[in-house]
Amino acid sequence: MRQSQSPQMVEARLALLYQLLIERAREAALCPTSAEVAAHLHMSPQSNLGRYFSTLEERGLIRSDRYMRGRVVTIVETGERTAMLPNMGEPLYAAQPVSRKHDADYWNSSERIAQRQSQREHEAARISSLIPVDRTPCRVCGVRGDIGCKHRGHA
Repeated sequence: MRQSQSPQMVEARLALLYQLLIERAREAALCPTSAEVAAHLHMSPQSNLGRYFSTLEERGLIRSDRYMRGRVVTIVETGERTAMLPNMGEPLYAAQPVSRKHDADYWNSSERIAQRQSQREHEAARISSLIPVDRTPCRVCGVRGDIGCKHRGHA
C-alpha cells in the first residue's frame, strides 16, 4: 500500500523542483525530463510528476507550455524560459492565465456579479427560445393566450 506524503515532504519537493527549473531557465537549457525530475526529487520515475508542475503553476510561480516531446517552462518572476527543442511545433497545452478561483475578493467583486448576471440572462434567453408559444388568437375574444386570454387558460 502506498504511503501518503507529508505536507512538509511535498513542499520540500516543490522547492527543489522550482530551484531546478530556475537553474535550467537561467542557463536557457532544456526543461528537465520526467526521469531527471524524478531523480532530482528522489522519486520513482512512474510517479505523477505532473502534479508538482501543476501546483507550481497554480501558485503563479511558473507557466508551462506542454508539447509532444517535452515542455517549456517560464519563470513568472524573471520571465526566463527553458529552451525549446527544434521543430517542437505548437504547444499541445499552452499556459493558461492564473486562475482566480481562490481569490475571495474576486468572488464578491462587481466584475464577478456582472459576469454571473450576464450568464443568467444568456441562459434565460436560450431557454425561452426553446419553449414553444402558441401565438394564434382566441376564437372567442381574439386575444392571444400568451398575452392574457382567459378562455384558453394560458395566462
